[in-house]
Amino acid sequence: MIDKVSTPHIDYSRKMNRWYIFSSYRELLVMFAYVVACISYYISWYQPSLESTLRYVMGFALLASIKWTGWDYSKVALILFLLVSLVARRLLVVWIIFALVYQIDYLRIPIRRLAKTGAVILLILIFIQLEMVMLDIVQNNEWSVLKVKRIIHDCGTGNPNRAGQIILFFLLNLYILFKDNRRITYIIASLAISSLIYYYTGSRTGLMGIIIVLFTAFACWNGMIRNWMRWPLAIIPLFFFASTFYMALNMEDSGDVNEATSGRLYYIVTLTKEYTPHEWLVGAPREIDEPLDSTYLDIITKGGILLATFLSLTFAASIIRFFKVTIPYLPFILALMATGLTETYFTSPNSVSIILWVLILQSISKYKPVLK
Repeated sequence: MIDKVSTPHIDYSRKMNRWYIFSSYRELLVMFAYVVACISYYISWYQPSLESTLRYVMGFALLASIKWTGWDYSKVALILFLLVSLVARRLLVVWIIFALVYQIDYLRIPIRRLAKTGAVILLILIFIQLEMVMLDIVQNNEWSVLKVKRIIHDCGTGNPNRAGQIILFFLLNLYILFKDNRRITYIIASLAISSLIYYYTGSRTGLMGIIIVLFTAFACWNGMIRNWMRWPLAIIPLFFFASTFYMALNMEDSGDVNEATSGRLYYIVTLTKEYTPHEWLVGAPREIDEPLDSTYLDIITKGGILLATFLSLTFAASIIRFFKVTIPYLPFILALMATGLTETYFTSPNSVSIILWVLILQSISKYKPVLK
């Protein structure tokens, strides 16, 4: 029999200024898993074999943090999904995201606290990366790319887009921290940093993400978001899924788009051309476990149409039902959804994907997130 479980009362009014303090060992384990999520992708640049190990570390930490004396329907669904993920291991990263979101909501951990933690960790990682380049521990390789018509650099990451990604994630976390104050400072700093990174690395996705953040934030801060806008915004994932695969399947008519996206449409066709109906429905394992240059393709490979439908429906329900409280986070949400067209940003645990899924899953979460 499933008993009613009450949310633990945690007085965050006195703790918000000391965001590093933990109220229980469960919260400590959840924040530990979040920290590992923040650094796991960075570590995988240099030690790809450690990425799967870190996933298990996050998984065990989350299992240890769950209170097993009481049960609710969300917890039952979480355990059932864990059993499925142990069979189809490609889904384990999705389970980690869902488990983190469940525990964050249950323990009433504020989104702002996650953003502070993520920003600090990313700043440390950026400093470490710059130090390794300056000390010649890693090579700052030069790349010749026709699209930007100049020599660009990868800042020792092995791929210029990785440098753009870590800066974008850092600036997205800063947006959550500065969205209610220091807005002018954020606008100037984010434009300056993203423009500099674009010039140095040629990463267009990071610059596009910040431009979307600033344009949407301007609309939010000046009261330009209307209630009726929830309806077109609610179908954004569905639109991106449909447009991505429509253009890929009709690549002869989408040659310019394929070229502009550095051949990503061709990659989608190559990866899915031999999919069976069953694989389209539930996904299929890949021989090489590496990030794909499309979040929407990654969702199809991990969980097929079922996972894509789940994302689209929960996203739509959260936008429609909780539109007013979600408006301040629209710049963050739209930037990630749009940049997901050309990069894999929110289908594995990281500093911004967890926050995004907290917002997406609030429509079905028993314990509503702390958005302040």
